[in-house]
Order: sequence, then C-alpha cells, then structure tokens
Amino acid sequence: MVLRGLIKRLRKKLSNADARGLDLKGLFTVTHQSQQIEGFDVLMLKGQCYPNPIFLRKDTSDISTFRKIIFEKEYELPFDVSPDWILDAGANIGLSAIYFAVKYPSAKVIALEPEPGNFEMLKRNVSAYNNIFPINAALWPTTTRLHIISYGKMDNFQVASNEALERDEFLKHKMKLLKGAILFSCDTVTVEDLLIRFNIERIGIFKIDIEGSEKELFENAGAWIDRADLLVVELHERWKPGSTRSFYMNTPGFSREWTKGESVFLSRI
Repeated sequence: MVLRGLIKRLRKKLSNADARGLDLKGLFTVTHQSQQIEGFDVLMLKGQCYPNPIFLRKDTSDISTFRKIIFEKEYELPFDVSPDWILDAGANIGLSAIYFAVKYPSAKVIALEPEPGNFEMLKRNVSAYNNIFPINAALWPTTTRLHIISYGKMDNFQVASNEALERDEFLKHKMKLLKGAILFSCDTVTVEDLLIRFNIERIGIFKIDIEGSEKELFENAGAWIDRADLLVVELHERWKPGSTRSFYMNTPGFSREWTKGESVFLSRI
C-alpha cells in the first residue's frame, strides 16, 4: 500500500507525463511478497521499461530511492552517450545499476555495495541482468578493512579504516563522547583494481555515492581520473568536512558541470 500510494501521488504530480511519452497508468504492477528478506516485508514490481522484477523492502528508504532513481530519473543525462563501462559505487539495492543497465543495454555495469543487507537486495534485484556485476565491497584508495561508525540520533556517521581506529585519538575520543558504534565492517576495492580486473580502458559513467569517502577517493584520484568521462557524485560535506573541496580540487579537465537532485555532474563530453 505504501508504494501504491506513492505511485498515486506521482501520477498526480506528473499529470503532463503523456507529453513525454510516459504512460503512468499501468506503468508498474505491484505484488506484495509474503516472503520476508532480512526481517522486512517485500514488494515486487514489474514495469513496461523494467520487466524484470524489482524488489523493495516496505517501510524503508528503498521506497524513496525508487522514486528518485526510477520516477524522477536523477541520473538521466541531457545528451546522448554510449558508455562501454559504468562504475556504480554505493549501488545500495541495485536500482541505479538497473537504471543504467536498461538505459545503456550495451554497457557493462559494476555495482559496488558494502552493506550486507543492501547487497543481498542488490543481488536479488540484478540477478536477471547479465551486464551487471555486483561486488560486496566499499570503494577506497587502498585495499584495507573499513568500519562504518554510527552516532545514533545525530543522523551522522563516518567511515574509518583500521589505522584510524587504532591511531586516531580524536576519533577514539569522538566515539566515546558521542557513543559511536560500528554498524558493520567491510573489505575495500580500489578504482585501479577494477580497471585491471575488468580490463577497462575508459569509465564512461562513474556514479559515486559513498557517504563521505569521496574525500579520500578524490584526494588519491591521480591514477584514474583522466580515464573517467563523466562523474555523477553525491557530496557529503556535512558528514565529512573537506569532501567538496577534495572533489573539485582533483577533477581537472571536465568542461561541463550541472546538478540534479542531490548529485553533481561533471562531464568531458
């Protein structure tokens, strides 16, 4: 019912959609799944442009993520591109990877997601796509072990490496003072690792939503930044001060910039 209510509101909001060739009536069929995943009730959707099942956990951010990516098309570009490779860092439950795979059927999409519950949903959602490669890891400048720290009601969290947990006295004090707790830990992969593993010459589209780790990623982007044609980045300055500066200081050669939703786009095209 949550999603059906959402679709009803979207139909009203997008009443002029027919002018763009979008038939919202019957766009998706919604089935409630009796099977639970990770303790959540699940909705299954099938649509005209997305015939393979899409699974969403009820009463979670999956609903708003679906709205942002599928209905509002946050990652839609204002010009045509034909990417061979798309890197989706912070793929969540796979909706962005699915959007890219459908939009660019000849492209191969690498979908990175470190959080275990999200990754299980991602695997389920992309299982029918032979051009999506899911990887359970976080993107980071080095190969290491990362820890995601939550500060509870402060609606704030941060990423910390093994070294930071062991040596960063400020971090230790902050965790003690604000009762920070490790939500989960995960392995990392680097951009260079992916370029070698998949034999990638150019990154056609690089979508990055990694909750503040963009600061460290772009501080160490020299080895790969010239091989990226288009960046789509969500910046988390409020969680990781310096993220915005790191992004703009280390992305030379991009001639076009615009924003859409929460994402900043930089393009060489």
